[in-house]
Formats: sequence, structure tokens, C-alpha cells
Amino acid sequence: MAAPIFQKIEAADLAAFATMIGEAYVLQDAETIARYSHDYTEDLVFAPDVVLKPANALEIAAVLRHCNARRIPVTPAGARTGLSGGMLAVCGGVVLATDRLNQILHIDERNMQVTTQ
Repeated sequence: MAAPIFQKIEAADLAAFATMIGEAYVLQDAETIARYSHDYTEDLVFAPDVVLKPANALEIAAVLRHCNARRIPVTPAGARTGLSGGMLAVCGGVVLATDRLNQILHIDERNMQVTTQ
């Protein structure tokens, strides 16, 4: 029998995520899981195992390295307003929420451009 494509999240993974991004940003409560189980796609619901809210690119990179090494599926989530199911965690695993990536890094007034997280 073939091994599963993806691995289930274990307690050691949750501890690693807490070290990477802070325990307060590793969320598994029912309300958060429910919020991140759907977008505005009609009647589709796929619950992730955990929602992670990193604060910067370094934290995102650490989470992705860990998940890649452990073969844990990762689904990015922005505002969750999409209509095409792009943020649905169809394989479970991690939803990587971008809620905390809200900083303006640079404003270029001359070219009317802004760089954000």
C-alpha cells in the first residue's frame, strides 16, 4: 500500500510552529477553524487542522520549510473573499493566514508606488 501523500499534523509540529511564530498565533479553536474553512465559494467547506498567523517573511519561510520537510499541506489565506475556492484547505493541514502582514515597507512618491508586506 502506498504511503499517504500528505502527513497529519502532530503535537511536535504544533510546538515547532509555536516556536517559529509564537504560541498565540497557532490557532486550533473551533471558531477560528470554522472561519478559515470557507470563502465566498458556494457551499464549499474544508476545515484546516491549524491556522497559523505569521508576522513576516522570515516566519513564513520557517513555516514553509517545516511543512515541506514534513509533507504537511499549506493553503495561503488572505481576506477569504474569493469566489473560486483558492483558499480552501482541501487537503487539511495548515492555513497560512496573512492577517498580520499589514505593514507598509516603503512609499515611492515619485513613482506613486508602495511596497507592503
